[in-house]
Amino acid sequence: MKMQKEIVADVIAMRAELSPDREAFYETLRMEYAKRYKTFDPSSVEVLFNILQTFAMGEARLAARIQRKGLTLSGLNVLTILRRYGAQGCPQNLLSHLLLVSRANITGVIDSLVRKGFVIRQDHVHDRRVILAKITADGDEWLDQYLPDHYKEIRDMFSGVSHQEKQELSRLLLKLRRTSGYHPRDVR
Repeated sequence: MKMQKEIVADVIAMRAELSPDREAFYETLRMEYAKRYKTFDPSSVEVLFNILQTFAMGEARLAARIQRKGLTLSGLNVLTILRRYGAQGCPQNLLSHLLLVSRANITGVIDSLVRKGFVIRQDHVHDRRVILAKITADGDEWLDQYLPDHYKEIRDMFSGVSHQEKQELSRLLLKLRRTSGYHPRDVR
């Protein structure tokens, strides 16, 4: 006689075979790995899977939209940060830190924004080693034209989730980041 867990696994497996459903496929895979590896925690892997799939979906949707306007999500993030720093500008190494990307990557993004006329570079007055990036009037104007529709798109993406659910999800994700003991800059 089959145990409850085996019956559930069989049903999930049949569902995955009958349908090219991504979630069913990975649910079956999680069940198989839970049997195979003692350290495998299906609920932790399921949460991570859902976070990654949701991130990929949201990023693809927003990236496709902004690429039609000739920019990248990284470029948009840089412009919004530079707007916050205003006339004083922001050191490029600080941009790298805020965006969790390498200095080389930030240099490429800034180069692209400079070519578009959205950003200028300027030497720091007191420290010649520091290069500041500053948003231009054209960059500021571009943000004003682009951001209303961008934020509408984000709002639409979350239209099926209540305000209270968004707050709870945000709280849980922040808790996960704070308690995981890991930071993306730790990768070497």
